Amino acid sequence: MPGGRSRGDVIATALARWIGPDTARAVVRTFSDRVLGMRPDEIRPEDVPRLLDALRPMLRTLLGQGPAEHVLAELEEALR
Repeated sequence: MPGGRSRGDVIATALARWIGPDTARAVVRTFSDRVLGMRPDEIRPEDVPRLLDALRPMLRTLLGQGPAEHVLAELEEALR
């Protein structure tokens, strides 16, 4: 990733605006472990769609459908 940041860091940074930095890091750590079976710094490009799909229900609950889809779209763009 540009700037030497991992995909997990990019996701956590984007989520931090909405759910706070500590919660965002915990969410990325938990979901990457449970969904992908890896640490956030090991997320590969091909893992991103599966991880974002897993985050969708939680984000819709916390943010509402519109804002959640906006955040996910931003993440998809940032992680290309």
